Amino acid sequence: MSNIPERPTMQYLLEQIANISSQNEHIFKALEMLNEMKTTYMPVSGSAADLAGQAKAEAIGNIATAREATNKRLLALYERMYDDLMRSERETE
Repeated sequence: MSNIPERPTMQYLLEQIANISSQNEHIFKALEMLNEMKTTYMPVSGSAADLAGQAKAEAIGNIATAREATNKRLLALYERMYDDLMRSERETE
């Protein structure tokens, strides 16, 4: 955390946005986990479905969704910081 400037700069904001856009391992990991999941096929109508597999898939999806929500909030924060920085620069001209 020591590399966080007291006052954000344009370079800092652009670096943070680039970091967010490059951090997509969680999506690939979630897809990989879903692809590797073994499912139980129940051909008889009315038989129990693969509830554990369904729950696991939903959990993986929820993790990926939560991470993307965090990224979205970070981007919104950086957008507001950018707007403030640009407004400040215009006022000093």
